[in-house]
Amino acid sequence: GGVEANGRMFLNGGISAASSGATQSTFTVYAFEDAGFHLGAEPVQNIPSPIQVFKDPTNTNTIGNIDGVNGANNSGQLPSMSTRRDSHGAEVTIDGKYLHVTDRIQNT
Repeated sequence: GGVEANGRMFLNGGISAASSGATQSTFTVYAFEDAGFHLGAEPVQNIPSPIQVFKDPTNTNTIGNIDGVNGANNSGQLPSMSTRRDSHGAEVTIDGKYLHVTDRIQNT
C-alpha cells in the first residue's frame, strides 16, 4: 500500500499472502519525493530514487532483499507465535505528522 503526505509518497514492501510467501518475512517502508518526478513527455526511469524509511533487520533474503540474516522464517502464521512480518497498508494522520503502517501478521 501507499499514501502521500507532505510532499512524499510512502510505499511499503511486504510478503505474498499466497503459499509462496509462507516462509518470508518483510517489513520495509520507502518514500519518494513528489518534486523528484519529471512531468515531461519522456519519463526518466528510476528517478527519483527511493528513500529507505524503515527496514526490519529480521527481513528474510527474499523479494530482492540480499542483506537479511535469514533465508527463511518457519515460525508460521499465528500472531502470538510467529516472528514473521508483513508490511501491508499505510495511513497518515489528519495533520500529516505521522505515518502508520500495518503489519498484516503481527497486528491482531
